Amino acid sequence: MSKKNIIKLSKRVSVRINLFIIFSFLSAILFYTGRVFESGEVVVIAMFLIILSFIFSLLWLDSLKQILSALASHSSVDRKKQNKLENKKSIQSSTADEILKLSKLKDDGILSYEEFELKKNQLLDL
Repeated sequence: MSKKNIIKLSKRVSVRINLFIIFSFLSAILFYTGRVFESGEVVVIAMFLIILSFIFSLLWLDSLKQILSALASHSSVDRKKQNKLENKKSIQSSTADEILKLSKLKDDGILSYEEFELKKNQLLDL
């Protein structure tokens, strides 16, 4: 899932949470009003709003699960990319370290120039 879709889902979750809060608040007021004034119709409307708020809560929870799973998949992909980069860097640095060691051995007279070039080409796969 792309970042654009995650943003869209986040906006949907926000709207659904707001609707849930509004319907819950209205249903509580209507339910209390219906009970105080003994109005059966108002209580029925309040119950309907309670059902709507429950539906919206299920919808926003589902969207939230989708967002979390998308974010989890993005973070695992990012971790894999970072691990590959770190492995590549460690291989490159170990090769460079080996060449530096060989260069020091050449400078100290332990290796000849030809031996140094041969080993260097082997390390660099040339």
